[in-house]
Amino acid sequence: PETFSLRSVMAGTSIAAFSYLGFDGISTLAEDCQNPRRDIGRATVLVCLISAVLFIAQAYLGQLLWPNFRTFPNVETAVLDVSRLAGGAALFSMVSFVLVVAGFASAIAGQASASRLLFGMGRDRLLPSNLFTYIPPKYSTPTYGVLLVGVVAVLGGFFLSFQLAAEAVNFGALLGFMSVNLSVIGHYFIRERQRGSGALLNNLLLPSGGFLVCLYVFLSLSGTAKWVGVVWCVIGLGLLTVLTSGFRVGLDDLVPARAFAEEN
Repeated sequence: PETFSLRSVMAGTSIAAFSYLGFDGISTLAEDCQNPRRDIGRATVLVCLISAVLFIAQAYLGQLLWPNFRTFPNVETAVLDVSRLAGGAALFSMVSFVLVVAGFASAIAGQASASRLLFGMGRDRLLPSNLFTYIPPKYSTPTYGVLLVGVVAVLGGFFLSFQLAAEAVNFGALLGFMSVNLSVIGHYFIRERQRGSGALLNNLLLPSGGFLVCLYVFLSLSGTAKWVGVVWCVIGLGLLTVLTSGFRVGLDDLVPARAFAEEN
């Protein structure tokens, strides 16, 4: 108790939350599903639940094997040290191989979701449409978006530390999650006036709780991550100002997606 610090716990939580980020990327694959209304929601929830079970089990077993975390030779490779202790060189080699495979799998999933997000923005003419909406007949995927995301990921891997990258990504993710929770309240509770007993829980109490939790974690991010996020937001705001001619034109009035679909 004398060494407990809630601030330190929340700072760690902001980094641990990085492990869950990406589940929302499933929504970008809606156009690739046969029944997106049913499958996208189920897949999103299942990914969160399965990830939570795996993360808790790994952390618990690792704590049992190596109780004092201060004695790790290198905190960033702690899982490898625990695997060597548990199963010797054989388990160490297997876990190392699994980490390499997982890195490739994560990169592919990230490229798939991010490239389709860029495709949607290109289709709405918020990004150069000729570049981001190009679909080669051979691959049927937004090739240029995939390649661009890959280049950005490689450069980030060389020039950003893991902690800074995780917290910078968390800045945007937590900001987005807070906006989603507020949107639920604004749309269903205020605009649609769905305020029955069950609706009160789903449309006000749960999203309010989600917003407050995300806000608390958001405020626990490091100062550097906040500055990186603020600069990124300022760049986005500047681009939005240009696209809307100083906010005199609504985004829906810029060549909407429906018009683009009719053209193609």
